[in-house]
Amino acid sequence: MTRPAAATAEETAGKSAGPLPWVHGFRPPNGDRWMERLADLVLGRTQNLDTGDSTREAERELGIAPSFYCYVGRSEGAFGWAILLFDVETERVRDDDRGICPFDTGGLWHQFIRCRTSLSNDERRALFAKHDRKLREWPTAVVEYLSANYGQVVDYITGKPPREPVEEFLPQPANSSRAWTWEGRARREQAMELLIAKELYWSADAKNRFLNWLEEDDCPLVPGERTWVAEWVVRAGIECPVGTSGSAAVREMLTDRYG
Repeated sequence: MTRPAAATAEETAGKSAGPLPWVHGFRPPNGDRWMERLADLVLGRTQNLDTGDSTREAERELGIAPSFYCYVGRSEGAFGWAILLFDVETERVRDDDRGICPFDTGGLWHQFIRCRTSLSNDERRALFAKHDRKLREWPTAVVEYLSANYGQVVDYITGKPPREPVEEFLPQPANSSRAWTWEGRARREQAMELLIAKELYWSADAKNRFLNWLEEDDCPLVPGERTWVAEWVVRAGIECPVGTSGSAAVREMLTDRYG
């Protein structure tokens, strides 16, 4: 069988559309925490963001500094309640800062990504170190990967597996797209110097709940912050059609933009 010819880097990346955005999604709400997190992101206070125990464990064991995480050019259904899209500027990144990896790093550590052989903790650390790339290689590393592995960028956006997956990983259906979705991360205290929030996708319900929360007496933001955040989310927010999740709306938008 003849393998399809790889697209050029420009064709695959979407020459006119520019680099893929970084995508940060929120899980369905459990109290007001998602609203506080969204407000902190809009205000650029990534140093305030807390992560769960599983993320802290993966960071500790893999030697990752406390970080802010995104998927590159993809949204996942589990994180579809509200979704922020970011442009990335790497001019101020330190030469030794790493932060782009062709799979979900937490999925590797916690063994949600299935490997061909059982790996020890040290072997998982070595596998992560082998594939983790410097932030200064953004977006070139991803463009080259897409060019080598996909005929068109929308195949990546919609979660199809690459031609040449990480060799240590089992293929589909043993693994899902977290085994071949690029992860972007930035040190928490520096993230908002590098990431520029551009768009917010959410439902009318999420929008109304958030704007009402900004007006409540126990909202932790001061009045000036409440006004600024409300203006930003109204300006940048895009309401998803009824019955369409944020992740589905972002996937459709990216498909249109990069197709």
